[in-house]
Amino acid sequence: MNRLKQAEIQRLDLESQVSSRTKELQDQNKELEQLSRQLEKASYTDQLTGLYNRRYLHQLMESEVAALKQNTEQKPADSDNTLTLDIFPGLSITVIDLDGFKQINDVYGHHAGDLALIQVRDILQKCCREADTIIRWGGDEFVIIGRHSSRLGAEKYAERIRFELAQHQYQVGGGNMARLSGSIGVTMFPFIPNSNHMLSWEQVTTIADQAAYVAKENGRNAWVGLYGSRRLTSDNISERMQNDIESLIKQGLVDVTTSLETTLIFSNKTDQIKA
Repeated sequence: MNRLKQAEIQRLDLESQVSSRTKELQDQNKELEQLSRQLEKASYTDQLTGLYNRRYLHQLMESEVAALKQNTEQKPADSDNTLTLDIFPGLSITVIDLDGFKQINDVYGHHAGDLALIQVRDILQKCCREADTIIRWGGDEFVIIGRHSSRLGAEKYAERIRFELAQHQYQVGGGNMARLSGSIGVTMFPFIPNSNHMLSWEQVTTIADQAAYVAKENGRNAWVGLYGSRRLTSDNISERMQNDIESLIKQGLVDVTTSLETTLIFSNKTDQIKA
C-alpha cells in the first residue's frame, strides 16, 4: 500500500514538473515570438522618426501592385484617356525632398536636424490619410504611397504638404527657429493608364524623384507632377524619361503639372516647357 502511495506521489510530482516545464517553454516561445516581431518591426522602421523605411517599401509595393493589377484586370478599359488620368484610382507616389535641411545641420548641428525631421514627420502625418503610407526614404527624403488615389487627389495632398512644410517654424533647440520647405514630385502607378507591365514601381518612383528634382531646380517650395498617356508605349520609356523628357512632353506623351506659375526649365536641356 505504501508503495502504491509512493508511486502515486512520484507520478503527481512528475506531472507537476512536466506541466511546469511545459509552461516555461510556452512562455519562452511567446517571448521569442514577441522578440521576433519586435526585430522584424525594427528592420522595417526608421529609428529616428518611427516611420517605415526603404526596406518596408519594397515589401509593401509587392502586395499593393499585385492587388492593383488584379483590380485593374476586373475593370473594363476606359476609352476616355482624360478621365483615366484625372480620376482613375491607383497608387500615387509622392517624393518629398526637403529644402534647406543641410543648412540646419551645418549651422545648428545634427541634433537640430533630427529635431527638424521629427517635426516634418508630424506634418506629413497630419496631411496624409490613414490609408496612406509614409516612408523615410533616407536623409532628407520621404516617399508617400497613396492608396485608391487619383492624379487630382495626389496633387491636392502635395499642395497641402508643400504649404504646411513652408509655413511651419521649426524648433531646432537652444531657442533657435529655422525654416524648411519641400520640393515635391508626384506621379501615379501605373504610370501609363491600365499598363502595369510597362514600368515597374521602382521605375515610377524614380520618375517621381525626377519630378521633385525639377521642382527643386525651378525655385524649390513647389510640386511637379509627371504622368504618362496611353500613347506612351515605347520599350525604352524609362531611358527616355531620364534623358529626353522634354520631347515626350512636347509630343503629348507625358503630361506635366506644377504649383509654379513660371516656365519649367529642365537642367539637362536648354528647352523650356510650359506647364
